[in-house]
Amino acid sequence: MFGLARAGVLARRVATSVACTRPSVRNMASFQQEMTKNAKIIGGVIVGGAASLFAFDGLSHKHNVAPMTPPPEPEEEMVATPTITSSGSIVIGDLRVSTANIESPSYDNLDVQIGENVVLKWNQNGSDVYQVFNFSGECLAGPGPLVEPTVEVVEEKPAAVAEVIAEYIPTPAAPSTDDSKLLEAIAQIEARLSAIESSLPGYGPSVSIDGYPRFPEKCSSLLKKHLSNEVYLECAGRITPSGFTLENVMQSGVDNFDSGVGCYAGDEESYTVFAPLFDRVIEDYHNGYKPTDKHVSDMDASKLHGSVDPDYVISTRIRVGRNIRGLGLSPGISRAQRRVSESILVDALSKVDGDLEGKYYSLGNMSEEDRKQLVADHFLFKKGDRFLQSAGANRDWPESRGIFHNNEKTFLVWVNEEDQARIISMEQGGDVKGIFERLSRGIAAIEKGVQASGYEYAYNDHLGYIHSCPTNCGTGMRASVHVKLPNVSKHPDFKNWCEKLRLQPRGIHGEHSESEGGVYDISNKERLGKSEVQLVQTMIDGVTVLIDAEKSLESKGTIPLPSKLLQ
Repeated sequence: MFGLARAGVLARRVATSVACTRPSVRNMASFQQEMTKNAKIIGGVIVGGAASLFAFDGLSHKHNVAPMTPPPEPEEEMVATPTITSSGSIVIGDLRVSTANIESPSYDNLDVQIGENVVLKWNQNGSDVYQVFNFSGECLAGPGPLVEPTVEVVEEKPAAVAEVIAEYIPTPAAPSTDDSKLLEAIAQIEARLSAIESSLPGYGPSVSIDGYPRFPEKCSSLLKKHLSNEVYLECAGRITPSGFTLENVMQSGVDNFDSGVGCYAGDEESYTVFAPLFDRVIEDYHNGYKPTDKHVSDMDASKLHGSVDPDYVISTRIRVGRNIRGLGLSPGISRAQRRVSESILVDALSKVDGDLEGKYYSLGNMSEEDRKQLVADHFLFKKGDRFLQSAGANRDWPESRGIFHNNEKTFLVWVNEEDQARIISMEQGGDVKGIFERLSRGIAAIEKGVQASGYEYAYNDHLGYIHSCPTNCGTGMRASVHVKLPNVSKHPDFKNWCEKLRLQPRGIHGEHSESEGGVYDISNKERLGKSEVQLVQTMIDGVTVLIDAEKSLESKGTIPLPSKLLQ
């Protein structure tokens, strides 16, 4: 579709573009100017212009797109010899460009042309493929085939794409300080974008609800709650650039009627392509978080205050998830992408030092001695449960998966489990602040290594850090304690109390497990719309209230219940 950057809620409606073809353009006029500027004529056809962008999304090539005037050719062509790195990046002099969107690339007859932009050409599966970059390493177009700039209009379409754009996209007006006028303008533009979507081939509402899932009455998942006939019809005909469909999104919830949520994203673009569903699920789960809301991040441990009672808290564990932009999410990641993500993370972990320094253990070639030790330490993660199995996250198990831990066994990273990186800081007792501080340093150290490989974490200012499960978007953080609550856990209002305190209780062996001996895993429920510091503080304050309630029940009424639970 169009390579528009996401500008609030507007560009969410046109987010089926290939992941790397997303120039930072705020409106259609500047978008057209940007594409004309970046276009380059090679062999008489356009690369980097609007015409080539239509082809890269798998759309019909029969659009009436007027040819663009080529920019003046540079006076002198530079000659450079490319080098291909182990991670799949191409290095040309001081320029490093990523080809992460190409699965199992073969660079037969690689050709590099350097003019106003850098144009890569190679033969893949018998066809010529092109990718265009500027000299900052930003991908302007591709990878994809060339497209003739002017061809016949599709007979089935009454209007050409260019004509639809001209009709529905007005010249942008100057920003107004009147909020009501701004909201009205947003609504008008959104309606016009919907009209454009419906006119494009291969995109738009499904024509029937024949594939609508049949949920039993007892099912109470958020998928069932928000997948109305209208939402299904709006999403069923859509597909992300990596090929993820609505069927893939909802498969786990269809297979498992006891799911709490029931839907997973297969790539970063899933959250925009299937926004009619995901927006509703996210707003419901994340306490009213709106599609226009912005996320914030704050890892400053010095802002935390208070502590948890060590007589009741057995251990503390704080984890976050991270995924690398352009390499998919576990339900939709390819085998090649998973291998690249492991290589990037293992390289980054090899460079951490101090109290974070440790060793990586690959699940695919682990010795029996190492396996037994990791089991004894309770570090070894298993294949995902039936919910992740249905989502597709267990494919190719255990290839390209592994565990890193530091020498003190207080800092761990799970590679390619539910997320590409699950970064964990933990220890016995209740030193929440110290554990959070170590986590913050570890996250920063790994991110430095990821960036050194030419990649970055998947993040945007609306959803924060992108995760496969919509419940984890935002911070991706679970700040949890194993805490003794034998009396509180038996109280009929236990789950209601946890909900009031924005906490999530579960068994000590992970999600969907049962408690043992009155010991529960208690964590923050929210992930999105609040910073990491705020969520850890929520956990500290809420667990303190539950421990006070436990003391009250132990005293058989001589100590009153905390007032927060009675409000």
